[in-house]
Amino acid sequence: MTDRLDRIEAILEQLAATQAEHQQQFQQQQQETREEFQQQLQESREEFQQQWQETRQIVESNARAIAANSSEIIELRRSQEDFRASIEDIVGMITTQAEEAERDRIEFRQTVQSILDALTRRFNSNGHGTD
Repeated sequence: MTDRLDRIEAILEQLAATQAEHQQQFQQQQQETREEFQQQLQESREEFQQQWQETRQIVESNARAIAANSSEIIELRRSQEDFRASIEDIVGMITTQAEEAERDRIEFRQTVQSILDALTRRFNSNGHGTD
């Protein structure tokens, strides 16, 4: 009987350790995802700023030459809007991935908790409840 209790305790301890390890791994992955997201966002911002500045300089230096051709100016504005929309799409995708990771973490915790609850009920139903 004591051996069985010891085994159950060992299983519960192992589950708790596994849950703690998975939680730590998830938090580490989440932190890494956040850092990657922030890095990608920063790089996108810098690239956007650089391209924006380059575009602005080109537009300013050529403004007199292209003033007569308004269709080219409209095309440059559309390109800038498309680029901005692309960056917003990337940011949206990264945000969605972070949200999905959070949902996955919550689901994993619920699964582990339900396993622990089932084991606890099984343990208690076998006459090993705490009195």
